[in-house]
Amino acid sequence: MTNNGSHFNSADNTSDNNYFSSVNSTIKSYYKSSFNFRLGGELKFTSIAARAGVAYYMNPYRQSELKADRLILSGGVGYRNKGIFIDLTYVQDFTRDLNFPYRLAENANAFASLKESVGSIFMTVGFKFE
Repeated sequence: MTNNGSHFNSADNTSDNNYFSSVNSTIKSYYKSSFNFRLGGELKFTSIAARAGVAYYMNPYRQSELKADRLILSGGVGYRNKGIFIDLTYVQDFTRDLNFPYRLAENANAFASLKESVGSIFMTVGFKFE
């Protein structure tokens, strides 16, 4: 059996393989392969730099009604001169997620859908000693 992702098995391969096969099948029925994408760039001028980036994490759930993904956008500026550097970045994080407080056979689709948008500002100051 070939497997392109993670799977459970016993450390000594002598335990109950049917149990681990069942666990792996259950996980495969809930989740699918997903693609994560990140791209960033920087334009550098003499002592000033401008940066931008994007990251996208796809929905891992197999069921189409379960929607969970994440988009992160960032942009910033930096200054570097004579052993001093200062970077200032803004990051906007858009997240759709799901919370399954419990799963029961008679109500397997009981979940809370969560949407979150968080903006953050980061500043870094550093000194190089030579």
